[in-house]
Amino acid sequence: MKKAIITSLLIAASLLPEVARAQFGAGANNIASATTAALGNSNTTDLFTFNTESGELSHDFYNGNTGLRSAWWKWTATESGFCTVDTLLTSTYVPLNALRDSTVAVYVPLSTTIPIAVTNLRHLASNNNFAQYFDSSDSALSRASFYAVAGTTYYIAVDGGWSGAVTNIARNVVLRLRQVPALALTRRGLWTIETTVLGLRGSMTLTTTATGSYSATLMVGATRYTLTGQFDQDGTSTRSIPRPTPKGGTPLLPITVKIDGSQDSFFELNLDGRSTRETLSRQVVFTKTNPAPLAATYNIADRAGGFSEDPGRGYLRTTVAATGSVRMVGVTQDGTKVTAASALCLSNTPNEYEAPGYILLHANKGSAMFYGYFQDNSGATPDNCNVDLEAIRPAPTSSTTTFYPNGFYSSESMDGIPYVKPAPGSRALNFLTSTNGQGTLTIYDSTGELAAPIQEGITFSTTNRFSFVPSVRKPTLSINPSTGIVTGSITTTDTILGITKTRVRKLTGIIFNDINTPATVYLTGQVSGVTKNIMFEVKP
Repeated sequence: MKKAIITSLLIAASLLPEVARAQFGAGANNIASATTAALGNSNTTDLFTFNTESGELSHDFYNGNTGLRSAWWKWTATESGFCTVDTLLTSTYVPLNALRDSTVAVYVPLSTTIPIAVTNLRHLASNNNFAQYFDSSDSALSRASFYAVAGTTYYIAVDGGWSGAVTNIARNVVLRLRQVPALALTRRGLWTIETTVLGLRGSMTLTTTATGSYSATLMVGATRYTLTGQFDQDGTSTRSIPRPTPKGGTPLLPITVKIDGSQDSFFELNLDGRSTRETLSRQVVFTKTNPAPLAATYNIADRAGGFSEDPGRGYLRTTVAATGSVRMVGVTQDGTKVTAASALCLSNTPNEYEAPGYILLHANKGSAMFYGYFQDNSGATPDNCNVDLEAIRPAPTSSTTTFYPNGFYSSESMDGIPYVKPAPGSRALNFLTSTNGQGTLTIYDSTGELAAPIQEGITFSTTNRFSFVPSVRKPTLSINPSTGIVTGSITTTDTILGITKTRVRKLTGIIFNDINTPATVYLTGQVSGVTKNIMFEVKP
């Protein structure tokens, strides 16, 4: 589960290098022992000690070249779709002794009633020197494409590009297998080049058809682009998006986008010489007979607290429907109301789903990105939700504005479990029950907002009502038991920007459970400020 660090104002983003890992084993020396392949890439296969079998023909089907050192894999398609096998990862993933001149071929058995053998094969596709007309040190690597039918077993051979290609110093090869499923799918992803700049972050939603065509919505800051096209035989499509020339300005370079429709779907975006590569997560299709296992409404917020904490706390009520749709409603750390929509997508973590989302704020001059993670615990412990929320508030156009006068960037990690409305005569989530309803409201110090931290004794009744001992600050707090959202106010007298004034400050927050110890309950939120919001919490 991804966790974020709370920050404020402006910070820079960094990109992490992609880490490669093998999804299946090295090839076998004969077809009867062919290694079972999967979508992805193989372990390194050393062809130097391999040989060919009696009756084995050239795998360079069109030119007749043979390397005499073939390796074999077999793969059974679980979905139909266009597939590509290649050795293009060899020079990238093999540090030493890479074989840069190879042939790849794909076959199906002529008959399934007799044992598999090199003499019992029908050729489907093959390639030698995939980029022979391009100036590249890897032009002699190989790539072949074919249409796979679900349930069919395919045999894949890799050999040297000619009889002398495999040597003591050119012997190692990596096989990659990719597929664009012949299914109508939706994929979702977010991208960031510069975390704190609206025009250098956004989202992509990709919809593919059973025939390999696609439509995509690309958000670049506040600008929406619509792309349509057809994937190439290797499952990718590269598009150049023109941009209108600013009035009286210099023409803008087009945006370049490469979209990958395979099982490892991603998109690469190049914008004004800066680029990023991001994953597109596959949206899960749920039905009435197979509803989303995580369907519930989760109250989530940041449970961190302490006298050194300045920022207000945001919160979200995140609802997952049986259909897998996700809706998030809440506020960011600066009090901005947000509503976002997404859907459950596949994750690399077992029993976990992702839900990325992107929305515009502040009259399209700011934005918020949501990275949602939902853990299906199958009843062993409560399901849980974690959302990383990154929000941009632009600097105000008026120099007299005092509320976040330099703009605002926040990164906040929120989590919680499903919220359940309390039964009559019970406190919401049994909050403060162990202390007979007694607790303390604490508003934390923030330079320029409060002269000192504030603490007020509070009582929470079994009828879900808060009450305070009479105080000059006139604190109030109330809860909506159906939602767990808390609102209130408090009166303070403070000197801010040289002006001493009595102010009625609004409180808004949420009650929620800790995901690691579900019996632990928190109530946290934000207090409205003049220069910035500050944090409050209620504790036993």
